[in-house]
Amino acid sequence: MCSTRLKSISPRAALRAGWIGFLLSVAYIIAGVAFHHSAISVFRQANPDLTENASYNAYPWRVTIFIWRVTCEEGGNWHCAHVNVLRTRPEDLSTQSAVRIESRWIARAAEEEEEKVFKWFAMDQVRPVYFQEFGRNVVEFHDMRYGLLPDEVESLWCARVSYDLNGHRPHVEKKMNTNRADMTIGGLFQRLGDYLGSP
Repeated sequence: MCSTRLKSISPRAALRAGWIGFLLSVAYIIAGVAFHHSAISVFRQANPDLTENASYNAYPWRVTIFIWRVTCEEGGNWHCAHVNVLRTRPEDLSTQSAVRIESRWIARAAEEEEEKVFKWFAMDQVRPVYFQEFGRNVVEFHDMRYGLLPDEVESLWCARVSYDLNGHRPHVEKKMNTNRADMTIGGLFQRLGDYLGSP
């Protein structure tokens, strides 16, 4: 039956459907590029104190191209915000920030081969965090391109390098960010609705 239906579709109708699909794809790409620049523009207008050396990036969030995660790195300090390109005005934007952390453990962990690969994979968009946990020195390199929520400095996943207190036995792993492990699928969709409906 399927082959009979396919034979009944005229070449002209198939060509028309192909062109419609192609034009919709091109329109989607053009809209994505325009929204990308628009999101960064809103962020820059909302944060005029950032220097000219600041580096900006924007990433669409999950299932929509209307909500963007905008990140800015300036001298090791990171700033994040979510921009709804249909609604957000610069004066309404709320920005979260994380200051640069200095530690010899961060400098050492950055030289581990696994971390170099992770940094390459993350396109250099990594934010290091240092802390002690269970008698170990721990460094996490967070991939700032992706956050479980678009306006948080907490990333979706990171590479973790840990040493004992004497600096021996480095252990490297890639892990989900357990700080947000309590967020359910239902909670994510609720937040998506909030982002779509708010400035």
